[in-house]
Amino acid sequence: TNYVECDPGVVDLTYTGYAGIGSGTFQGTNYTKLIAPITSSGNTFTVGSEAFSGCTSMQELDFSNVAGNVVIENGAFTGCTALTKIDFTGVGGTIEIKESAFSGAKIGSPGIIWTTENNAEVRIGKLAFNNCNFTSHTLTLSSKTTLLGESCFSGCTSINTVTADGNLTSVTGIGKTAFYGCSNITSFDFAKFTALTTIGEGSFQNTGSLSSTGVVIPSTVTTISKDAFRGSHITSVKIDSSAISLGQEAFCSCSNLTSVYFSKPTCSLSFGNGVFNSCSSLTSIYLPSTFAMGNTLSNSIVSGDSNVTIYTYITIKNVGNNADGKWNEYSNQMYAPIVYFAGDSLDLANENNGVYTLSDGGASFWTIDNNTIVVLGHASSIDSSTGTITFDTGYTLAVDGTVGHI
Repeated sequence: TNYVECDPGVVDLTYTGYAGIGSGTFQGTNYTKLIAPITSSGNTFTVGSEAFSGCTSMQELDFSNVAGNVVIENGAFTGCTALTKIDFTGVGGTIEIKESAFSGAKIGSPGIIWTTENNAEVRIGKLAFNNCNFTSHTLTLSSKTTLLGESCFSGCTSINTVTADGNLTSVTGIGKTAFYGCSNITSFDFAKFTALTTIGEGSFQNTGSLSSTGVVIPSTVTTISKDAFRGSHITSVKIDSSAISLGQEAFCSCSNLTSVYFSKPTCSLSFGNGVFNSCSSLTSIYLPSTFAMGNTLSNSIVSGDSNVTIYTYITIKNVGNNADGKWNEYSNQMYAPIVYFAGDSLDLANENNGVYTLSDGGASFWTIDNNTIVVLGHASSIDSSTGTITFDTGYTLAVDGTVGHI
């Protein structure tokens, strides 16, 4: 083998001009460091399948000499349980990390150092880091990432935080089961995913809370696929999309989920079956006005054991004397209470300078004040001179939408 071993345990290929390392070449050996060869722009250095698999003494991988592309083939470093540094600094082409390349590895500090070269691209393939132990508990993705493949970080229970070193402007989808079983993620920086359109099937199934303040789905997302957040420990969801499709059982069995808020009043919305089934803590769903009140909730949203209240962007004035205080039947003659939207007091006032009432009793109302949801309660009186309405909670709502409190 024509490599240079400058120091004991170091595979130094700096001046060899090698285009790659063959499959299984150093499998199970005791080398501690790999230095990739100087490779010019446009050329590729490849680490073959299982080339260093089972190398439990391997600590450092240095690809900083490669100005071109780096390809890490299937299982190349699987089971390398002593890694502390993977250095891609200076790589100017594509970094392609293929199936199970680091599966079962242990990655310490400083961890993965990504390239910052303008023309670089990072592709993280299927199962690439499956069941890895990230001892820093933080996964920092490269802003050059273009692919997050199926199950790429699944089973990484050591990860608490997922972020990126810049905005992920080329990641349009998070792959199927990408973070499946990452049960301790408490912070996932969705805001960095500025081009994201699709959250794949089971992407966050059985994960942690993902955020201490609730998950915010970026406005670019148009599809949340089947089982995407199933069984995760998320506590609330805010969806900023203007149009979105929620797949079958996308949030099913999220036992800590208490509220779901669609921030765009006219969001175009479609559901698969059982989207929020078995969410035993779910009490509030804020639905866009485009989801008509005549739509049944049967199987579409909640299961029969739900105690959910529907907060609709539909105003009581839109439905007038036909208003009802209950949403259409969703299970075994069970109904969800409705709370109507009131952007200003005119949304409640009828033609007789009074307040619309419901066929089955008093209506309840909500609004948004300074980007904060306010549950106004039941209207108790209206000031005939100013049009301001007072509610049983002490809130007031003026004709210009100003919220006050007595």
